[in-house]
Amino acid sequence: KPYKVNLAFQGIRIDAFEKFSDETYTLLRESGVKSLDIGIETLNNRILKNVDKFLTRDQILKTLEKLEKQDFIFKFNILAGLPGQTKEDIDSDIKEAIKISKKHKNSYVLYNIYVPFPNTKLYNEAIKSGFIPPPTFEAWGAFAGTSWMKKYSWFPKKTRKYLQDINFLFCPYCQNVKYL
Repeated sequence: KPYKVNLAFQGIRIDAFEKFSDETYTLLRESGVKSLDIGIETLNNRILKNVDKFLTRDQILKTLEKLEKQDFIFKFNILAGLPGQTKEDIDSDIKEAIKISKKHKNSYVLYNIYVPFPNTKLYNEAIKSGFIPPPTFEAWGAFAGTSWMKKYSWFPKKTRKYLQDINFLFCPYCQNVKYL
C-alpha cells in the first residue's frame, strides 16, 4: 500500500497524461497526490507544432475529457507571446481557456507570458522577431515575470500591455503588477 503524503506535481506535459491508465490515476490518488499542474501552452495546432508539443488541439481536448473523470485539482498553463503567435491566436486561446475553466470542475487556468531563454528552441526565433537578449549575467538574473518585456521584448508597447493584462486576469498570485 502506498504511503499517504500530500503531493502536487508541477510542470507535467499534457502528452504524459494521454498515456496514463485509470490504474495510474488511482495509484497517484492513493499516494496522496492532490493537484497536477499541466502545461498545455496553446490550443493552436500551428503553435503546438512550433513548440514541440507533439499533440494536436483535438488530442489535448480528449485528454482533458479523460482528466475530468479524476478527482484532482488541475492547473492548466497556457502561454501567450510565443514567437509567431498572433493576437488572434492569443484571443482564441483565451476563449478556449475560459471554456476549459468552466467545463472542468476542479480546474483553473493560468495564462503565462513566454520568456525566451538561451538554448531553447524558440530563443533564436525570438531574436529573429526582435528580442534583445540581456547584455550581462546580472541582467539575466533579473529576467523574470513580465518585467523583462519593457526593455527586451519585440512586442510594441500596446501588445506588451495586452499580454500583461491577460497574465494578470488569469493569475491568482498577481497583486502588485507594474504596467509597461
